[in-house]
Amino acid sequence: MVKRWRLDVDVNFYPFHIGDYASATAHLSMIEDAAYRRLLDVYYTRETPIPFDVRQACRLVRAQSKDERQAVQDVLREFFTETPEGWRHGRCDAEIAKANEKKTKAAQSAAKRWGNAPAMPTHPEGDANAYANAMRTHMPTHMPTQCEGNAPNPNPNPNPNPNPNPKSKEHPPTPRKRGAAAPLPDWLNPDDWQAFREHRTRLRKPMTAEAERRNLVDLEKLRAEGHEPAAVINQSLVRGWVGLFRIKDDSVTTAPMSRQAALEARNAEHAREFARRIMEQAQNAAATDGQ
Repeated sequence: MVKRWRLDVDVNFYPFHIGDYASATAHLSMIEDAAYRRLLDVYYTRETPIPFDVRQACRLVRAQSKDERQAVQDVLREFFTETPEGWRHGRCDAEIAKANEKKTKAAQSAAKRWGNAPAMPTHPEGDANAYANAMRTHMPTHMPTQCEGNAPNPNPNPNPNPNPNPKSKEHPPTPRKRGAAAPLPDWLNPDDWQAFREHRTRLRKPMTAEAERRNLVDLEKLRAEGHEPAAVINQSLVRGWVGLFRIKDDSVTTAPMSRQAALEARNAEHAREFARRIMEQAQNAAATDGQ
């Protein structure tokens, strides 16, 4: 009777290194390669050696034809070791033992955290490690399974600090004050300046009170040089600039614009035209009432 060697672990995944496997099995035929892959799957699924009875081994990997059964026998003799328990594979035993060890540590870690979960029984000491380097392999040694420290934390407090400072909530940090907005000069259209403010905000460069004051100083210098403030602001809107600069030689209207910049410039122009019409209507209504 074949002795069944089983570890209390479910191996639903095992690492497969394509380069190592290809170099170790380059001489195998297609049927032999398929037989080897199926034998590995059976080994990890059952977590026991392949039965010594070749007919039973062929039945497990669904080898039916004469060539398929012969391929199973050739692969077993080349890549597996004949033992009283069956055909063993050194790397398979090592990976199963490693998965079992990690699962045991994870269970013990969970038991320590929860305090009421029994520790998982460890695997029997013995033959697993003896076969780890028995023969050449096709898989790396890393086995990405559950490891110690992955057990759920029963502490419902999401704060990782065990001793939080109670004063942190009572006295939150005072936000920085932006200061009062700089007063606008009479020669500057408030709508144009508001458009520039919104433009800076869209660029994630909102202006502080000091930044507004400095930009207004720059804009006044440009105005003294003969540059129209509205044209200077429009140039920055169209070109996506965060600052205010002299009007380029090439007209802003001829400069290449992105779709977003063109849309923003068109919307700003429509807003100014709408405001102008409202003002005209208000003036006309006032004149009519006066008559």
